[in-house]
Amino acid sequence: MKHVTIALLTPSDIIKNGISAILKSIPDIHVNILYWTENDIQNGIPAKKPSLIIADSLLLNGDSITSIRNIAPETRIITMSTGLLPQAIAKNYDAIISIYDNTESISNTIKQCLITDENGTKELTPREKDVVIGIVKGLSNKEMALKMNVSVNTVMTHRRNIASKLQIHSAAGLTIYAIVSKLVRIEDVKQV
Repeated sequence: MKHVTIALLTPSDIIKNGISAILKSIPDIHVNILYWTENDIQNGIPAKKPSLIIADSLLLNGDSITSIRNIAPETRIITMSTGLLPQAIAKNYDAIISIYDNTESISNTIKQCLITDENGTKELTPREKDVVIGIVKGLSNKEMALKMNVSVNTVMTHRRNIASKLQIHSAAGLTIYAIVSKLVRIEDVKQV
């Protein structure tokens, strides 16, 4: 069982309790949860550096994120958002979860930030692979959501996480990735 320390930064007790419950339910991972306040961030990262920080998007600014990256570059940062974040802000985070995401989506995003492959790069979850396949096949977010039985917001979260992990921001780039990774065959790619 993998042991990880995760810092949770939110003023909301409801969100704190909900995320804590999700963290404790993730299989094969034992989580030590640190409940941080804004003062913990302003005073620098405490001596116990977490593997992951989950923070309300309104509480971390660019300077705080830069400070965290300088002190603990291996620490991943997930933001919790109540809506769409501008790309200039979203790119500062390793992943984004929406408070409207379901438990499975939030759990998968958290696990993905904690898991790396043998090359040290982040792996895609099975759901994210399904989204890549949907993009390659030319499906819209709504069509993917219906096919996967999730909300459109969840599909959009998966797309942001895929772009963050792979640093691929176009359908053409994802198509090449999907073919090389054997997620799809060249014959399956939709002719335009």
